[in-house]
Amino acid sequence: MRLLLSFALLLGLPLCTVAQQAILWNNPSFEDEPAHSQPPRGWYYCDGPRESPPDTHPGGFFGVSQAPYDGRTYLGMVARDNGTAEGVGQRLPGLLAPGQCYVLSYYASRSTAYESISRTTGQPELFDTPVLLQLWGGMHNCDKAVLLAQSPVVAVTEWEKFQLTFQVQQPFTHLFLKVAHVDGGNFYNGNVLVDQLSPILPVDCETGEVLASIAPRNKPEAASFEEAEAQINQLLEAIHIGPNGGLPERVVQQPNGDYVQVNPPLWQIGRLMQQLPGRQLQVGVAGQYSRSALEQLQRQVWYSLRASGLPEDRFKIKGRARGNRWEGSGPLRYALK
Repeated sequence: MRLLLSFALLLGLPLCTVAQQAILWNNPSFEDEPAHSQPPRGWYYCDGPRESPPDTHPGGFFGVSQAPYDGRTYLGMVARDNGTAEGVGQRLPGLLAPGQCYVLSYYASRSTAYESISRTTGQPELFDTPVLLQLWGGMHNCDKAVLLAQSPVVAVTEWEKFQLTFQVQQPFTHLFLKVAHVDGGNFYNGNVLVDQLSPILPVDCETGEVLASIAPRNKPEAASFEEAEAQINQLLEAIHIGPNGGLPERVVQQPNGDYVQVNPPLWQIGRLMQQLPGRQLQVGVAGQYSRSALEQLQRQVWYSLRASGLPEDRFKIKGRARGNRWEGSGPLRYALK
């Protein structure tokens, strides 16, 4: 019983709690291969039928060169001088509860270089004027039923944290992030870059206290390499594939106060690896998955390990786990080098 209790605490599993559940995004850090006119995986696009979709940066296109705040890529969206503006959204895994207050934070900035073609003149122009970011709620894709919150003007050219607090009056199933002109009747060319969305956290409407269940930051300890390897194996055995085909995630709070969503066993494995200097962790996916499902699993593994503070040169995601060099028997296998 004591071992079971210790392992539950190591995973950050709730033994009993009355906290409310956070609403988690699919791919909140906008991770994907850089591509123009293509939103990151997990995000749908809505705008005029003749307009191009948002971009996944940085890929060297349109003159945008800013480094990501979080992960490898981020979202870039524009507003245009013909009155149109880009946006992305997704279906949520749970309903937003009527009467409940929520908080959403993210990092945003403006690129001083965002070169494209003006819709009114047909000539190359800089889309560099500051814009706003709006949050809309709806009941289906592209349904902007209610404007829930709106950011201040995003004029900064370095990453800055923004926070939106909102209350819903009906149980929305979809959220949509949309660019907006500062003056709704004055159309111009502008841009906004967005990275690291937080989970949607329920908060007390009066005090702002976060009511969501947060995984504890208890640090795993290992007295030897053998003990660390045993814990890594045990943590990997606890990993399972969720009903949506991905890895279950929970909310953790980073040392800088940011809330991010990770797979708890992988997050703890990354923290254990920091106690094994000179060692590299290799992770492979076992089983048959479609290409898109495999890429989602690899993305989640990479992000959870990176969010733990483990440097990228300390781990590799090797794709499918084939051959006899892999340890473990779950959906994820590992090798320590």
